[in-house]
Amino acid sequence: MWRTIASIICGLIAWGVVVTLLNFGLRAAIPGYHAAEATLQFTMAMKIGRLIEAALASLAAGAVVAWIAPSKTLASQARQAVRPLLLAILDADWLRM
Repeated sequence: MWRTIASIICGLIAWGVVVTLLNFGLRAAIPGYHAAEATLQFTMAMKIGRLIEAALASLAAGAVVAWIAPSKTLASQARQAVRPLLLAILDADWLRM
């Protein structure tokens, strides 16, 4: 059980680290991204970049959970259920654009 809890916590931490690092990459690669972030006035390229960023971060978090906890545990099933929710909730700003 502790391994399951640890894997979920580590997966959430990994998601935060990966999304932060990828966000720095987006800021460096796309001109005007930092300014657009404050007002949420993204271009299509920025939106696609954000979507790819969220997908890669979710995959990395899932990989961390799967690496720490065996595949037949509650953590693995929770990861499979939560991954689409994280992607939908954390990119909900797409609905406002």
